[in-house]
Amino acid sequence: YSCSKACADMIARAYFIDYTLPVTITRCSNIYGPADPNLSRIIPGTIVRILSGEPPVIFEESQYHIREYTYISDVVEAYLLLAERIDETKGKAYNVGAGEGNILSTRELVEKIASMMGSNVRIKVTPRRFPVREIKTQYLLSEKIRKLGWSPKVTIEEGLWRTIKWYASE
Repeated sequence: YSCSKACADMIARAYFIDYTLPVTITRCSNIYGPADPNLSRIIPGTIVRILSGEPPVIFEESQYHIREYTYISDVVEAYLLLAERIDETKGKAYNVGAGEGNILSTRELVEKIASMMGSNVRIKVTPRRFPVREIKTQYLLSEKIRKLGWSPKVTIEEGLWRTIKWYASE
């Protein structure tokens, strides 16, 4: 998966170089928010399972892996800023991440969601059927886009509340 993302960055950059296509590359941390139909992702899957009275599930080998989470509206604002300033940003790559406070282990994230939902269900920790090699700690340094004036506005708590409310109303 990460290899395909890196290849997409290189292809986009090649179009910028070879055809002077105004391309800006973005690399985002884990994006979350309402209406995500992919329930295999940790945030919507956890919320939906708890709403259904089922325990949230995390994989044993990745429960302490560290990830960064950025709310969808913050990502959209970053994309809009980069597009509005395309003459300045074209040909460059920008990391888009919410930063400190939004960097949690998978277990911490699931526990936070359960607590916010008032649930005391036990987390189901299960081994994967097939081994997957994952980076244990993964977050972004987003200083470059912050120098353009972008900064995340939605905290992890606020973003999770908005997301929980959306799934609860569906």
